[in-house]
Amino acid sequence: MTQNQIIDDLISLGLSPLQAEAYVTLTRSSKATSASLAQKIGMSASDARRVLQSLRRLGLVEVELGRNDYFLAVAPKKALRTLLDAKEAELQSLRREGEVLARLLEDTKRKGSTTNEESFFKLVSGSLVFNRWADAIRRAKTRVIKVVPAYTLSSHFRELSDVESAAARRIDVTIISEITEQNLKTAEQYYRRIPLLHVDGLTSSFRYLLIDQSEVFMGGTPPTESIEDHVVIWTNNKVFVDACSTHFESIMRTALDGARRMEILRHVS
Repeated sequence: MTQNQIIDDLISLGLSPLQAEAYVTLTRSSKATSASLAQKIGMSASDARRVLQSLRRLGLVEVELGRNDYFLAVAPKKALRTLLDAKEAELQSLRREGEVLARLLEDTKRKGSTTNEESFFKLVSGSLVFNRWADAIRRAKTRVIKVVPAYTLSSHFRELSDVESAAARRIDVTIISEITEQNLKTAEQYYRRIPLLHVDGLTSSFRYLLIDQSEVFMGGTPPTESIEDHVVIWTNNKVFVDACSTHFESIMRTALDGARRMEILRHVS
């Protein structure tokens, strides 16, 4: 297995490209400073220290006793167990979120005859997804929020004119995605037209379009770029709208400006 394949596997387990490359590089050295690691993988010393500290928080890197400037890789078996445990915890969290979502849907169904007739759910699929998204963006009066997984960024880029139109109308537009080595070129083109924020791990997160704190399209599709496979739920149910708004505020706390994220990825490549 090549180093690139090992790095790709570590990324699939939740590491960023920089974290994966730094860990693999450390496993080939007895120990390294942030400066020496930066020189080996081609990044600034400050970026290397930030990546090493993040790996230390994840439990994949340790510091030499009495020498906090020297970093050592945790044994691969222990490191992989740590990553797998984190993935299992993430899966359990998603299952809990799914159970809550199922209960909310069932509750809404049972109360259908007594709830406000204007509060309901619709299933939208295939090519209609982007048509309905475009209509909703055109209806926007104050704010548009899009949380987009990495693997559909190219699809959203092809439909960017409606978002640009909203921005031109002085609508507050916020787009968050996960910028990776695979979608870097698309992200660069996207950023030239609409500012883009980066957040790690959005593939396992809710994906949605939120309009004016009043309606939301929630994605539920597998990793694919095929428009035919897209399925979303539209709702103006206040519980769901508020939940997406709360989730958005949460992930915004970890968001990184897209230009900075792309700069980091260019150092790696």
